[in-house]
Amino acid sequence: MLWPLRQQLDYFFRHLPAKPGRVLDVGCGNGAFLLRARSAGWAVQGIEPDPLAAMGARQEGLDVANCAIEAFAPAAPFDQITLSHVFEHLHAPDEALRRMRPWLRPGGTLWMSLPNPSGLGHLVFGRNWFSLDPPRHLFLPPPRQVVAMLRAAGYQDVRLMRRGRGARSSILPSVEYARRRSRGFACGGALIASVIDVLGSWFPALSEEIVVIAKRRK
Repeated sequence: MLWPLRQQLDYFFRHLPAKPGRVLDVGCGNGAFLLRARSAGWAVQGIEPDPLAAMGARQEGLDVANCAIEAFAPAAPFDQITLSHVFEHLHAPDEALRRMRPWLRPGGTLWMSLPNPSGLGHLVFGRNWFSLDPPRHLFLPPPRQVVAMLRAAGYQDVRLMRRGRGARSSILPSVEYARRRSRGFACGGALIASVIDVLGSWFPALSEEIVVIAKRRK
C-alpha cells in the first residue's frame, strides 16, 4: 500500500490495533468514529457533553454518556481512549490527562489529535491561521509541551505520529481570512495545503495537526 494512503487510513482509524478491544472516544460528537471502530469489531463507548450530539449518537445505537470528563466513571478499563480535536477545548487539560489514565488497562493507549501551532500553517498565516479559532480553542500547546504534559501525567512511550494528508480543512479558510484582511498570497490554498501535507508526511512537527499516542504501562 502506498505510504500516504496508509498514513491517511491510520489516522482515519486513529491507529487502532488490529486486534479489537474496548475503545472510548472522548468528545465523540455524533459518533462517526465509534461507528467506524464498531464496524472493525471494537466494543465502543463515548463521552459527549453536547446533549443534541449525544442524542444523535445514541440514535445510532451507540453507548454515549452525555457528560463531561469529570463526571464519567467507566465500568471496565479500555484498550484505547481517543480525543480528536478535544484537548484544546478543555479548561483543565492536565487534570483530564491524569483522570483518564486509570481508565486504560495496563498496556492501553491514549490517542490525541489537535492543531499544531508550531506547524507551517501557523508560520505562513500568523493571526489568520484558521485553527487559532478563539475563543473556542482555549490553548494550543506545541508538540514538545503535549509530550511533556503526557509524561507528567504518568504516560509512557509517548510518540508523535506522521499525519500526512488533511491540511486543506484549515488552510483553505486561512487563505480566505487573509484575503479579507487584504493580505494576498501568490499561490492558492490548495497548493499550500499540498506542500504542508507532503512535509507533514515526513516530519510530524511540520504538519497541521499534532497526532500523539502514549501508553499506560502499569
